[in-house]
Amino acid sequence: MYSRATVGLLALGVLGLVLFSRPELAAAQAAGITASAGHPVELRLRATTVANPMAWPEGPGAVLPPNAPHNGVPVTTETSGQGVVWLEMRAPGTSWASFRDTAAVVSVSVDAGAAQQIVLFAGASPFTYTGFTTHPLAIGVHRLTIRVDAGLSHTDFSPTVDVMAARLGVVPPSSSQYLAEAFAPVVYGRHSAASRYTPLLVDVSNSAGSGGSRVLRYVLVVSAHDQGDSTVPAYQWAVWGRMTDIVSIVNETIGPRGAVVSADFASCGCGSVPGFPDWLMAPEEATAPIPESAYDGTHPVLRDASATNYLADSGTTPFRFAQAPLQAPVGYHLRTDVMDQHPWTYRISNEELPREHVISTSPDNLLVGDYRQYAIVDYDIDEHGAQDIQFEIRLAGSAKWYSSDYRQMTVGVPSTFPFDDGGHHRTVVKLPMNWAHRAITGFRIRLDTVAGATAPATAHVRSLRLLEVTDHWSVIQRALPSTIYIYATPSLVPVDVPS
Repeated sequence: MYSRATVGLLALGVLGLVLFSRPELAAAQAAGITASAGHPVELRLRATTVANPMAWPEGPGAVLPPNAPHNGVPVTTETSGQGVVWLEMRAPGTSWASFRDTAAVVSVSVDAGAAQQIVLFAGASPFTYTGFTTHPLAIGVHRLTIRVDAGLSHTDFSPTVDVMAARLGVVPPSSSQYLAEAFAPVVYGRHSAASRYTPLLVDVSNSAGSGGSRVLRYVLVVSAHDQGDSTVPAYQWAVWGRMTDIVSIVNETIGPRGAVVSADFASCGCGSVPGFPDWLMAPEEATAPIPESAYDGTHPVLRDASATNYLADSGTTPFRFAQAPLQAPVGYHLRTDVMDQHPWTYRISNEELPREHVISTSPDNLLVGDYRQYAIVDYDIDEHGAQDIQFEIRLAGSAKWYSSDYRQMTVGVPSTFPFDDGGHHRTVVKLPMNWAHRAITGFRIRLDTVAGATAPATAHVRSLRLLEVTDHWSVIQRALPSTIYIYATPSLVPVDVPS
């Protein structure tokens, strides 16, 4: 936590030329820059070239790019491009773990353009939030306005926001990251976004398509899963290895001349249903084409329209999010890997859990626990003849086995939770809270078979990792025993794995 004096020095050092909407702030800037309801902050910032904006993704503390002309890249004749905003802020007295004072909300605009909302889900801790402009931004001086929206904020008091640092960048068309930034989606958030189910980040992959085109795929990470699997939280944990919701929201193919060739989005099938509430599950989860009318410039504009965070191509909410995308994991990975690369997402999700579910940290209870007590199993297994695959862990100092289907809770009764039947997935094993300080002395893979099956069950393990979310909110890989046992046992429940 910075002192107030330090905040002022940071603001002066990073902001450069600053003009304030209130004269009294100019005299008080050494104590920090604070915005409150009815008293916005206006900053005059010089936008300079940032060719690699994804090198500075949103996150805790100050992760702003250097405030140097052209950011060390060669000077080009390009004078405008895609605008990106970095804002390091905190909201004193708020916490995403609080039932009452959950988050402050600010509206941010550049040169009086379309405003975007930012939910300060990191609360009183300094955090750099990112956004983008839907209009091209020229290199030079611009006016950035930050307004605290008390009506949208979820607090019992009139919130204030400390603006600790700010930066405007221009991503030139010559940048390899330009397309990913220039075609990023604007997403209207759900009506609850100030207190739950809020967007944490958007990532993007950029791959080669046919005929010189580029294929952009955007994925949204939401702080919690509302319905679907999380109706039974043990299923949410076991099927996905997390309690967030991660949705592939937009796919766009951009031609070599920079025009959209094709585009689709994750449709809720509810856009044509008048007044469909965004706290209900989507009646349909499919892909649908993005109409030209749903674009603001080069940016598709969509709405998170359902409890499962599938979208509609029409309608608005008070929350207009324009989160600058960050780089998706590359290579052989699951969508959840982006949380490992940005582990603060686990902390925010963990803070929301007690406001959504009944909590029990007992490893013998299938109720929701704490992220830090779950061993995350990332596996790719090809099985034959099994109904499902389960994982079992034994810790030093005990002969007890803990399993992904809570067999320890049922004293050895065969599984009633056929979560997964192979492939590349994640699941979890709920362990005692002190498991991080204990060695793993046993690891078993159990193949549940339908009673009476005659063919033997087999499994080929392609990859297997065991991950721990630490007390300091980092993600580390734990060592597995040198010998891993695979065995088969009949299941009492002859049903298919839930889709």
